[in-house]
Amino acid sequence: MLTLCINTSGHTNTLAIVKDSELIAEEIWQSERNETETILPKLEKLLREAELKIEQIETINIIQGIGGFTSLRVGISIANTIAYDLNIPIYATSVFELWTLRQAQCDIPSAILIDAGRQECFYFNTDNDDFYKPKIISNSELPKLKENHWIGEINEKQKTLLPKKIQEASNLQRPGEAFAKIDLSSKKQHQILEPWYGREPNISKPKKKF
Repeated sequence: MLTLCINTSGHTNTLAIVKDSELIAEEIWQSERNETETILPKLEKLLREAELKIEQIETINIIQGIGGFTSLRVGISIANTIAYDLNIPIYATSVFELWTLRQAQCDIPSAILIDAGRQECFYFNTDNDDFYKPKIISNSELPKLKENHWIGEINEKQKTLLPKKIQEASNLQRPGEAFAKIDLSSKKQHQILEPWYGREPNISKPKKKF
């Protein structure tokens, strides 16, 4: 089965094509918050390199969240459109599952940390198997973490708050390699998918008119 894998949740975007459990092609680039302009050209390039046509894609596996509001929504909107046009299912994967699979060669347990804004971050321990239940912790809690390694995407200030014993894990596998490990048979099929932000997006509500 040919699966198109999409991740627009973080600082680094990924498109990959997986055949069964084998990575066929991969495109990785740094996000500049212009996914509406970059994803489709990158997808065309990926398909050319794999010598495939979009019509050959049989399913889509996309990172549903957590992630940036706009970039995540753009990626999922494109996935929904492709799935609708080709009449194929979509599978949703948590970014915490992808990070866990990327660090499979490192010592565990590890802390997965994602900057959540508001002086907070999402925290997930790789010993956990519910990838949709991260905790939200304040920056003041970062010095109290017990793990020996961390992975993820946090800002420079947050990194300085981590205990000295916690080292950033190295030798991570490529995102496409992690996508290839995901067992889609255990996941629910979707025709239309909504982003998962981990909490309500920080959007200003319109003022009431009196």
